[in-house]
Amino acid sequence: MSERTTRHSARRRTISVCASPRAHGREYDEFIDEFLHAARNKYPNVLIQFEDFGNHNAFVLLQRYRNEFACFNDDIQGTAAVTVAGILAALRVTMKELCEQRFLFLGAGEAGTGIGSLLVSALVELGGLSEEEARRCCWFVDSQGLVVHSRLERLQAHKVPFAHEFKPLSTLVEAIRELRPTVLIGAS
Repeated sequence: MSERTTRHSARRRTISVCASPRAHGREYDEFIDEFLHAARNKYPNVLIQFEDFGNHNAFVLLQRYRNEFACFNDDIQGTAAVTVAGILAALRVTMKELCEQRFLFLGAGEAGTGIGSLLVSALVELGGLSEEEARRCCWFVDSQGLVVHSRLERLQAHKVPFAHEFKPLSTLVEAIRELRPTVLIGAS
């Protein structure tokens, strides 16, 4: 069998495995729970990385299992750690304070709000701000515009803590003009 035939066969096998319908709801939850417990039974010190689980599932799974398993979500926590480390390094160079910054995010999904949450923690711990004051430093623009209080009923749960009392703005350019951010983070 040639290398080309072997690659083609392997690709076909992979496609047929992935073509199964995806579980949802209770079946999905039970599958994830069973897998995590089986992995820990087999490997007691296992570290579980949730990768590309989709917006809703990513936050729910991390919240559900973070105190029971050694686990993390790369999009929510990994990207946040690298981004916040970069911001802290840049502030050392510019000799500016973290608490003096106004952060504007383009994108309010897993990565963006994960960065925002870690920034809030850093602003509290390193900047001496209250959590409320720290959240006021973080602004988000999603596909519907600026994340503000007037949109609360339509916002996904992970965006709600970052919704500010402010007039609605439709675009990133409008948000930049109005908010005058010192740090712009693209995470869409």
